[in-house]
Amino acid sequence: MRTQQAQDSGDTDSFMHEEMHSDNLSHTFHGERALDFSPVDNPYPQATTRYPAQIIVDLAAIRDNVRSLRERNNNAQVLTVIKANGYGHGFLPTALAALAGGSTWFGAAQPHDLLILREAGIGADRAHMITWMWTATEDLAAIARADIDFSVSTLSQIRQLAQLAHEIGQRVRIHVACDTGFGRNGFTPQALPEALDLLKKLASTDPADEVADKPLLLVGQFSHLAVADAPDDPLSVASTDEQINTYQWFSEQLDQVGLTPSVRHLANTAASLTRPEISLDMVRPGIGIYGYSADPAMGLGLAYGLKPALRLQAQLATVRTLPANHAIGYGRTYITQHESLLAIVPVGYSDGIPRSASGFNERGWQHTEHQGGPVLLGTVRLRNGSEAGVIAHVAGRVCMDQFMLALSAETVEIRDHSGNLVELSASDYQSLISQIREGDTVLLFGPGRGSEYGEPNLEEWAASANTITYEILTRLGSRFPRIYENAREVLTDADLAMLEHAGIALGK
Repeated sequence: MRTQQAQDSGDTDSFMHEEMHSDNLSHTFHGERALDFSPVDNPYPQATTRYPAQIIVDLAAIRDNVRSLRERNNNAQVLTVIKANGYGHGFLPTALAALAGGSTWFGAAQPHDLLILREAGIGADRAHMITWMWTATEDLAAIARADIDFSVSTLSQIRQLAQLAHEIGQRVRIHVACDTGFGRNGFTPQALPEALDLLKKLASTDPADEVADKPLLLVGQFSHLAVADAPDDPLSVASTDEQINTYQWFSEQLDQVGLTPSVRHLANTAASLTRPEISLDMVRPGIGIYGYSADPAMGLGLAYGLKPALRLQAQLATVRTLPANHAIGYGRTYITQHESLLAIVPVGYSDGIPRSASGFNERGWQHTEHQGGPVLLGTVRLRNGSEAGVIAHVAGRVCMDQFMLALSAETVEIRDHSGNLVELSASDYQSLISQIREGDTVLLFGPGRGSEYGEPNLEEWAASANTITYEILTRLGSRFPRIYENAREVLTDADLAMLEHAGIALGK
């Protein structure tokens, strides 16, 4: 429970509180009849008529992240992993921003994702593309004619693509997948000799060869690292080193039979950030393109010069008062300790908000504490001119279309951008909370350092939900309008026209 740190001045027109001291902080507040509280800014109020929550994507951040990854990796080519709707950011805008940053390749598990980009107008003259999880039941001819490369992991895939090349009268481009220890796709070292025998008959690395003689054009060789996202763990580092050595062995085997590919790629986001010595011809970052590191143990992407490109905001639905000892939500997992302002955020697990990011307290029927996902309600301005974030957390279970915030002096935190907890008197907390209104915009997460600094971020939501940032991003639903900022700064006129033709909303 918070202790009262200051008393009202008694001035009915305005007030200036005495300084409030708590351990290492001393702050003063000022305002007109109430604290100088500002709700989260909503720069796109028109979008609220479509849905009471919006995703805003900064295309300049995606462009700059690609540039940063190139520079970190000796200016190697960058393959932007674009799968799952560009990690929830949107296929086409993400791809165009990545091209502006210097990306020359796109990759996705499903070929359908890449066909979307080709059909939108991104041709082979602008970017190569590779799919690594195609199936025999798909329209392989359409994929090949769209100049999309295929990975091969089995003898049957090699034979099938060679037959396809003969049928369409066009050589099919392939990348040899190498299982260096990940255990998902690729030839194992034991299976490679038979694969090489077949490839020597059906493939070459010379683009001038005829389809009748060599139906397959071997373009690339790649593998995937299993634990590069634990760069400080000796066992993981040793395992990654072993994978690198095995990859080099695969390279030597290909070289010895005259099948040296033009592009070798191994580094994922984690290795792109920590192992530039294995950038090879090309790096293959996924989550890093969008501003995040690969694992919480690596720290925030901000520490590597990356900036998260996406922020998620919503407008409050109902705001009303609940008495003390009132249950909130299914299962009665959260029960108010004091009178609280209940604010409804109108998004839920059907939108991709993790149900596991629900908030429980000891008073609830499960008698357990679990801090729900954080939400920024707005900011208060301190007397020194700086701002502090007003943070609340999910209270009760996340529902299908909504979740709840229980706002009181005991549940709302105020954090300045230096990481200090700012304490108010009980009356000041009440004054601040009373300014929360239906329709106010709140921020679930954005490109911040965390709630500790008054800036809730995606990593905190992932931690609350016991999951990873990837899962939350890729599950963000289609009901959210997506608005793209800085498009006119980042993209050419032709690319802007491509977005406008696709009906994609551009922001400021």
